[in-house]
Amino acid sequence: MNIFNKQEITTGDRIVAYIDGKCFIRDGRGKPETLVVENFRLDDLIEYIKKKNVKSVNICGIDDLSFLSECQSIERLTLTLIVELDRYDTLIKKRESEFYIWYDKVYDYQQIYDLLNLKKLAIDDAGARDQYMQINSKLKIDLCRFPYLRVYYGKYKFTKSLDTKVNMQTLGLSDYGRENIIEFSRMAELDTLSLTHSKIKNLKGCEFFPKLQCVYLGFNRTLTDISDLKYAKNTLRMLEIDHCGHIEDFSVLNELENLEFLRLLGTNTITDIQFIKKLPKLKTFICDYKVKDGDVHPCGLINGYVYIQNRKNFNTKEYGDDNYPRTIPSKEEGIYVGQENIELWRRLWSSPQWPEEM
Repeated sequence: MNIFNKQEITTGDRIVAYIDGKCFIRDGRGKPETLVVENFRLDDLIEYIKKKNVKSVNICGIDDLSFLSECQSIERLTLTLIVELDRYDTLIKKRESEFYIWYDKVYDYQQIYDLLNLKKLAIDDAGARDQYMQINSKLKIDLCRFPYLRVYYGKYKFTKSLDTKVNMQTLGLSDYGRENIIEFSRMAELDTLSLTHSKIKNLKGCEFFPKLQCVYLGFNRTLTDISDLKYAKNTLRMLEIDHCGHIEDFSVLNELENLEFLRLLGTNTITDIQFIKKLPKLKTFICDYKVKDGDVHPCGLINGYVYIQNRKNFNTKEYGDDNYPRTIPSKEEGIYVGQENIELWRRLWSSPQWPEEM
């Protein structure tokens, strides 16, 4: 049944929309998709889920999830861990005398196991409305209890049995505490991997992912060695390295001949970008690294979107003093990101990427 058969009321942005008086988060194509579920009028929301067979929900700050047993249509679930409004005022008063407030909260989410058809689980612990009030949750979810689970996003500490999920396709982990990714060697179906704020030192384990297509590495301050990406050279199409400041050797980029999207962000210094000559399929290249030899002419080989931050040693005078010229994509299409063949709900970024948002 199509749940979007009523007139849509927008909020002036492209993030949310209201249908039948209910708040929906839009998907990457702008379609209202994910129903926001809060304590307010919860009974009404439960009936709506059942009546409309809603497949995607975002549950915000609700402790008791016993209602999930009635909502078997749900396939994609986001748990947003927030401080409830009635506790927030109390914490604000405490905040006046302490710099950081850690709000311990025990979630009894056994009822989540009633969702037998769950395909995607995301745990968003963005915390309270004040960045200095963070939820220290004791939440632990056994992912083996979901036979159809294909996607997990969230902190590693919220999971159990993650290493046994052989059918996982998209894995987005933050605060991962091990030195490499060998723990996930059984995930032969994995095509999308995101590691942020982790303690990894290298990418040993990539050889176990024969379908690895998209890799995002963000704010991994102990990561020094990315050479194991060579094991994914036949499949890797999208790579982003975002503020991983201790990586010095980027020579593996010469081997990633199937890359279509490459973004390098941070304060690193790279010897040169001659590797572009060996990446014939590259359609999008974004870089604000320092390039030691100053030669950015290889960018001219890319038939697509190029942005490289101009620096004094770059040989860009023939192009003017602005940043390197770029091919501006249309607002509808965005720039090519190398994951267009993956289902929208499994992607690292579900929405089109536009230059001003990169």
